[in-house]
Amino acid sequence: MTHGRESSQERHDRLVREGRWEPFEKLRDQLKLTMSAKDADAQAEREFPPQDSVGNTAVSTPVESKPAVPTAVPLETFKNQKPVDARKVVEWVFENIEVQDAKPESAPSPGAWGLLQWVRSSPDSKHEFYSDIWPKPLAYKVAA
Repeated sequence: MTHGRESSQERHDRLVREGRWEPFEKLRDQLKLTMSAKDADAQAEREFPPQDSVGNTAVSTPVESKPAVPTAVPLETFKNQKPVDARKVVEWVFENIEVQDAKPESAPSPGAWGLLQWVRSSPDSKHEFYSDIWPKPLAYKVAA
């Protein structure tokens, strides 16, 4: 290990050895729902410090917990909204993927909020959004 902070690869290897890689990944993915990927990674790293040889946490760092943005919200949150076309939904999701404080009330529809939560749920979902969903409104704009 290098002096000071461990690299991402060193952290991965350590957590695999300690049997804590999957819980780390799960926490990091949940945190990505409410913060940037970089901040989520840093927060998860603080919650999974190195353990000593008997499994006790070697370093204890207090972590300020943030309330998670709910993925399911009451329908009344969207009661005053009018129907919206799919292109507007996709554009709204694109604009809010990395917005940490995006709120359900700002979504143009319940479907937009759900799509945003799905996109944030995993790297694969985000990749699928950028490669398969987001290009469609762009192509429509070019053709129009």
